[in-house]
Amino acid sequence: MGVIIFGEKSGAMMIFNLGVSPDAQGCGIARQLLDAAETFAKSGGLHTLRLRTHRLMSGTRAMYRHLGWQEVETGGNAVVMEKQVTCA
Repeated sequence: MGVIIFGEKSGAMMIFNLGVSPDAQGCGIARQLLDAAETFAKSGGLHTLRLRTHRLMSGTRAMYRHLGWQEVETGGNAVVMEKQVTCA
C-alpha cells in the first residue's frame, strides 16, 4: 500500500521517496509512514525532517503543509520542505 525511503543526510532525516498506492490514498498511510521516519529521527537525535518535491505537485505540497511541514527553499522545479521535531 505504501513505501518510504529515508536516511540521515547533512544532519537531518531526509525523506528520499514516499509513495502510496492510488487505491490507498486518503487513508492516512502517508502520515503513518512519515511518523515512522520522525520516530527514527528522534531516536537518532535529529531535529529536522527534510524532503524535496516538485513545484507542480500542489496536492502533495498541501498534504505536507497539513502535516506540519514548511516550504523552506524553491529553485527551478524543486521545493524543499522541512519539519522540525522535538527529540525524545
